[in-house]
Order: sequence, then structure tokens, then C-alpha cells
Amino acid sequence: MPDPADALDPFVPVVVGVSIHGASVIVDWDTVPGAADYQVEVLGADGEPLGPPPAMEPGGDASSVVLSGPALADGARITVRVRSVSAWSKATELALVMLEAPQPPALSFAADAIAASWPPIAGAVAYEVEVLDADGLPLHPQPDATTDGTAAEIEASALATGVEYGVRVRASAGIATSAWGRAATVRAARVPQPVLVDALYRGGKVDFTWSPIPGATRYLVQVLDAEGTRLSPQPSVSGFNHSATIAGAGIGGGARVQVQVGVEVAGQGTAWSDPLPLELVDLPAPADVVATVAGGTFAARWSAVPGAAGYRVEVLDDGGQPVPAHPPVDVQQPTVRFDAPAEAAGGLQVRVTATAPHVEGAPSDPVPFAANLLPAPGDLAVVYLAAERRVSLSWSAVEGAAAYVVGLLLDGAPLPGQPALETHATRATPAATLAPGTAYEVRVRAARPDADGAWATADFVALDLAAPTGLGVRPGDDGFRAAWSAVPGAAGYQVHVLDADAEPLAPAPDVAVDGTTARISGPALAAAGYFEVRVRATAPGVLGPFGEPATPGLAAGAPPAEVRALYHSASRRVTAAWAPVPAAMGYQARLADAAGQPLGDAVSGDDPRAALDGSALEEGAAYGVQVRATTADGEGDWSPAAPFTVVDLRPPTLLRAFAGAEGIRAEWSPVDGAAGYEVRVDDAEGTRVSPAPAADVAGTSAFIARASVAGRGYVEVRARATVPGAVGTWSAPQGVQLASPTGADDDHDGPVEPTAQARSKDASADSPSSTETPSATDAGIDRATSSAAAADGFAAEPADAPSENGARASADAAGESSGSTDSPESTGPAGGTYPPAESDESGESGESGGSDESGEEGPAPSGDDGASEQPPTPVPQHVPGVETIPGIGGLPAAPAEPDAEEVEAVG
Repeated sequence: MPDPADALDPFVPVVVGVSIHGASVIVDWDTVPGAADYQVEVLGADGEPLGPPPAMEPGGDASSVVLSGPALADGARITVRVRSVSAWSKATELALVMLEAPQPPALSFAADAIAASWPPIAGAVAYEVEVLDADGLPLHPQPDATTDGTAAEIEASALATGVEYGVRVRASAGIATSAWGRAATVRAARVPQPVLVDALYRGGKVDFTWSPIPGATRYLVQVLDAEGTRLSPQPSVSGFNHSATIAGAGIGGGARVQVQVGVEVAGQGTAWSDPLPLELVDLPAPADVVATVAGGTFAARWSAVPGAAGYRVEVLDDGGQPVPAHPPVDVQQPTVRFDAPAEAAGGLQVRVTATAPHVEGAPSDPVPFAANLLPAPGDLAVVYLAAERRVSLSWSAVEGAAAYVVGLLLDGAPLPGQPALETHATRATPAATLAPGTAYEVRVRAARPDADGAWATADFVALDLAAPTGLGVRPGDDGFRAAWSAVPGAAGYQVHVLDADAEPLAPAPDVAVDGTTARISGPALAAAGYFEVRVRATAPGVLGPFGEPATPGLAAGAPPAEVRALYHSASRRVTAAWAPVPAAMGYQARLADAAGQPLGDAVSGDDPRAALDGSALEEGAAYGVQVRATTADGEGDWSPAAPFTVVDLRPPTLLRAFAGAEGIRAEWSPVDGAAGYEVRVDDAEGTRVSPAPAADVAGTSAFIARASVAGRGYVEVRARATVPGAVGTWSAPQGVQLASPTGADDDHDGPVEPTAQARSKDASADSPSSTETPSATDAGIDRATSSAAAADGFAAEPADAPSENGARASADAAGESSGSTDSPESTGPAGGTYPPAESDESGESGESGGSDESGEEGPAPSGDDGASEQPPTPVPQHVPGVETIPGIGGLPAAPAEPDAEEVEAVG
């Protein structure tokens, strides 16, 4: 090493490194400030310059030189010194060691490592291993593989599978390093690691299996001790494919070992599985095994085995072979219970073996058992009695049975508070009260003192059927006719005819049930001084409770069904409609509050519809309509209330309406509280055109397909807002030009200006003023959008409307203020007609043909409007939450305005 004192002289070079590479010596030193050149001198052991002097070549820069030549012989002792032009460096003495390059290593690839080995090099104390890529260049990053032996395992997880890599080695001893030896190549081909699937120790040997490896040349098995050291000598191994058996020294006696499996693939090395630890415990055979059969259940018990974690119970036939229908049962305690095998009557055996993790002990001696089992009862019938909320069972008798056991289960377990019921009969009704809508299971088995039979089981749901209401009985052409209201969930009905003592009438009359009606006939009816009829609903496996009885002298008829109600903002009236009641002589309808209490007087009438005064009802409140029928037997029960909501909605403002080649588009302003809108169309004479108006429009615009009207005419578009159970007021209409069916307009080339038409009755908050006309802003909007509308196939309306349109508006206003524009009889569905209704005190009409308080005419019923052809009906947009009440008994389906058509609309 350089003298530290020399390092203080900045003009004296300091040798910082000397290394031997093969037969060459490399000398490195620190540069000297200002030095233009350096001299290197090599002295022999006697301190004199070495002769002949070695050859000197620059080492790559001004502070390095490479020495070579015959004077640098193996074992020679030399001194090297360097000086600048002015001074020599301090001499450095070294001993030359010339190392040979190692031979190419022997390589193999296994898992994620390359195994390399090579012959030793004389004088070497360490070796460096380098991995080359496919191009022969050192791999970056280079795995750390420096060793003092002649073998190394190179970590190769980063190497790509299928790529060929090179490996070379060089030797080193102190400052001496040999040249790199020639490289050997190896292909990175990973062998999958086998996985031990199972291992089982029994009888001094271990049987184990592992996952097969595709392409495996062979499998290797080794046994390690608890610390992971390979047992020596190794136990014997025999195996086939991917399973093996180990036996021999060290196997048994409570030893703790580890088993490992390796796989070899030709040319790809060996991959080992993870070790599987085993505790080789020798478990004795269970003793004192006792097996019995009682109540259709097999039970066995035995003495516990020390060290056992569980037990395996096997059912064997007379020959000692396992019964396929009864696979082994594993339990943790020294006892077991399961359903007795059907073969037990012929004699079977049971065998018990103690077990622990990966250990199976010696099996017990087989113990025979037998049982004389009774078969399961047949024809098990289950009926849920909804009135009592109990279940009734019946079954066929079992030969040899002394009694029967009945069980009631919920979610597979006995029902709490309901113990097993024992009976000598073939029917039973457990006392438990059941929960409606809950699924249960019942089971029944025969029993006798020496044996129990197999279970017969059935499932059922406690369906809660209501009692029928509205039962009425009246004389008919042949006997009597009974009718009642439908029960939700019912699949049918039972009708019982009883005498004055509530016993079945004898002889039994003929009863023919058809839906919610029945015909009762027979000679017993005429002979009986009194009889009554009772009805209950049925469903599969369910009997509902009986409703109130009825006699021909007391029956009053069932309440009307399908009652619907609708509140109208314009007239503040409530209209209702319902399904006709057979043989009804009339009806009464009344309002009720949310609690079902009646409000005001009932309205009477002959038709299944009515209009009621809603002027005193509170805004935003919920109400209902109740209806009852009157027959020759008296007044029936009130129906459940049909709900509606009082919502006063202002009329929309119709912004524009224009016609195109395909139909009419209307746009209007939104209305607060509206859930949807409806649109209707009239021709120039005020008659509803076909198709029917669009209902339940979600947005604030609608398209109505062109109507089939010959020649030129005018149409009006009106909008109204709707919410469930309530409708608002129609807007002021606008007129548009409608072309002929051919699309030509012979007398008019341009569209017609929309003209607001006012109601003439009064200027209320629900109807526009009679003097209302389109604003300049509206007219400007119409003109500004004319080009855009035309692009969509619609003609926008200009500001100057023909005088003919103005006359139409005046005529409409005059016609509405004077009453109705409809004819005395309006056309009904399928060509039928509705008679004109009488007006009430406010001028409102209960049926079609009249006008409401504000003079509005109602929409004509949908259906045949007298036109020779019906164009396709446009599909209305549906608004979630908005209900369009369908027609009843041929009434129109679309809700109508609170005018002369209110009663029809709700139907």
C-alpha cells in the first residue's frame, strides 16, 4: 500500500491498484497535477530493473498501464513503481499468481434455479458465475452467484420460460482473477410443482397421492424428520403413477415426519412439492361397540379411543362388504344416529374405526344388527284450516301398527311448543296455532312396542283465506241461486246447505258451483220449512272459514265489485263506476273519508255509475267512494271504498299546435303537481275525431297521428294534467289546418294561425278568460319555430290566421257558453249509444251529451265515431304512477273531463 506520507506530496503519483489478469499485470495510480507524462519501472527481487524489461501498454487512460512479457513468470517477485517527470512513486511489491480459466460448467434447470458445477482451478480460492442472455451478453440485473466451491445454484425466477441462457465461470485468488471460461447453455423450462392431495397412515404404512404432472419422466418420494432432515436410511417406497405407499423404519410409533414428492421431466430437472407434516399415531380399534334400531332410527355407541379426533362408521352386508346405499358416516363423538337402513330387516353389520388427521386406526370387529321396520303410511293428505289456523292430517292404515306418531316441523326442526302427537286413529289435528303465509312440514309414522316405521312427509303453506262476504240467495227458474264476493287467493268454493239445526239438509240438494255463484236444486228445498246456505273458499290443501249464512228470505245481494272513483278539478265533482250486480234494481253511492266514515247523503240511480258533489272536500286529502246494490231481497252491503285524491290542478297553457304530413304535434306549459297529461282532438264541427286522444303523456308535448277527415277541416288540441284519482281542467284549444286524406289542400296553401279559444261560463282560476288571445310573444315563438317545425314534417302556424278560423273560435265559444256541442245521443263503443243524462242544479250532466260548470264539452267515448275507416290508434306514452281506469261493461276506457262525460270517463 502507498505510504501515507507520500500522499501529502502532490507531485508524487500514488499507486491505487495492481491486478493480475491471466499473464498480464495492470497497474493503476492517481494522476499528479501538472504532470505531462509518467514512467513505470519494474524491479526484480534484487531491486534492480527487471531484464529483459516487460512490455508496457496504456491501460486505457493516463493513469493505467498493462505489463506483459516473459519476465513476468509464475511465482516471480517484482516491484512496480510509477513517477511523474519529476519524481517516482513509492514502490509496490506483489507476488504474481496466474490462474487458468475454468472449463464450461455442467448445467441443469429445476423450478426457479440453475444448478451449475465445474472442475476446480489450481490456486483458486473463489469463483464468480455469470449468466448471459440469448445474445451472449451479461444479463442485467445479474444474479448474485459468487461461491468458494465448484458448484452454485443461481436464482432464476426472472428468467423467461423457453429461452436459452449461457453460464460462464472465472476463478480468483486475492488480486488475481482468471479469464472467463467458455459458456455452457441451458434452457429455462420450469417443471410444475406437484401438490400432495392426501396422505393416510394406517397399519405401519402411509398411502398418499399427488397431482399428476404432464410429461413427467418419473416421480421421487422422500421422508424428512420434523426438522426437515432427510431420514437415513430412507423407508421403502412403492408406487404407481401419482400415488405411493411408504413403509419401513421410522414409519409409525408416534413419529413426526414430513413427506415430499418430486417430479422429473427429461432435461428440465426436478421440482419438489411442499412438505406434508404427518404424526404417525397408532390408534387401536374401538371396543364395546353396541348397535340398536328403535323408532326407525339406527343408533350405535362404543368406547372412546385415546388420541382419536373422530370416528368412521360403516354399514356392511352379511359378507362384510360396504353397503353402497349407505356410505360411511364420520362423527366426532363415540356415538351415532341415523335413519335405519331398509335392509336392516335382513341383517346388517356395523364397523367403527378411530381417526385423526391423516391417520386411520384399526377397525373394530363387525357388530350385527337387525330391525323389523314398519312401512311409511300411505295416502298422506294435508288440509290447512284457515279459520282455526291449524292443520288437519289423514293417512291410510299400516298393517301391524299399534299407533301413529305425528310431527309438525318448521325449517326442518320440531315446532316449538308442539311435541310429537301419538294417536291410534288415521287422522289428527295438532293443537299448534300456525302463522299465516309460513311453510311447514308434517310427518307421520307407524309404531308398535318393538319397532317404529318409516316417516311419511308432506309440505304445506298456511295460506290465510278470508271468509266470503256478500252472500245472497234468491229464487231462480230451477231452485235457488246463490252469489257472493270473490276471495283473493281462492281456487274454488264449497257450498253447504243446512237445516234449522245447522245440520246438512237431507236428502242433500244438488249444488252446482260456478265461480262465485251456485245453483241449488232438489226436492229437499221444497220440503224444508227453512234452510240456510254457507260458503267458504278453498285452495289446494287449504279450507277457508265460512262466511255469514244467508237464506232466501234474508239475502240482500253482494256488494258491487270493481268500484273506481275520479276527482275532477274543473267541476269539483267525483265520478264513480262499478261492475253491474246481477238482478240489481238500483244502486246507492256515497263519499267516505280516509277512515271509511260516510260523508253526506248517498246518491241513488239505476246505472252502475254516479256523480257526487265534491265541492266541500279538502284539497290534497284522500277520500273514497262506497257503493251498494238494491235487489228484490233488500239493500246489500256497502263495497270497500274506492280511493281518490282531491288535487286541483290549473289548466296547462297550450303553447302551439301544428299539423304535418303524418299528424299533429302539440306543446304546452308544465303544470305543478301533474303526473302526466292527456290530449284530445275535435274536428271543425266539434265532433271527436278518430283515433282516440292520447292518454298518459309523460312530457309536455305529444304527437297525434293524422285523422281520416275528408276535405279540409280544423282540429283542436287540448291538454289536461292528471294524477292518480284526479284530473285537471282542459286548456284553451288552438286550431290548426288539417289537409285532406290525400295530403292535398286545394283551398289553402298555408297553415292556420293558432287561436286561443276561451270558455264562456266564467273567468275562474281553473279556466282561461273568454277574452284571452295569443300573446305577441307566443306568436313570435310560433313564427320563429316555423322553419324547424317544417324540417320535422310539420307546418308551423303563421301570425295571420284566415278569418275562417276566427269564425270557428267564435262559434265554438258561443256553442260552449250555451250548453253542449254534442248531439243528444253520443256514439258509444261498438256502435252503441248512451242516452242523454239530466243536468244537475249547476248545469252539470251526469252522462254524455252535457257540459260542465265552465261550459266545457267532454270527450266522446273512444271506439266507433261513425267514420267509415279507423286509422291506427297512436300508442300512448305511459307515465309511472298514473292510472288510466279501464272500461267496465262497454264503457269508454279513457278518463274524461269533468263535464257531461264525467261518469263515463271513470268507467
